[in-house]
Amino acid sequence: MTAAAHARDLDRARAADLARAGRHDDARLILEDLGRDPATLDLLARVHAQRGDLAAAEAAWRRCSPRSRTTPRWRARG
Repeated sequence: MTAAAHARDLDRARAADLARAGRHDDARLILEDLGRDPATLDLLARVHAQRGDLAAAEAAWRRCSPRSRTTPRWRARG
């Protein structure tokens, strides 16, 4: 793993921690700067959903790669 990839993973983990703590806006800001890989977009979509912005959540999920749509973590849980 490259240093840049490791830094992205750490930032994504920090954003997840912030979201779990209810700091959705802070998490969103971190994720929006990380790029457009499927793991980041999935977490960004979840943060949007937690904030109640379902349109932004759906848009982020749609930008995920087709492969990521087949994984259980992509699908909305009812």
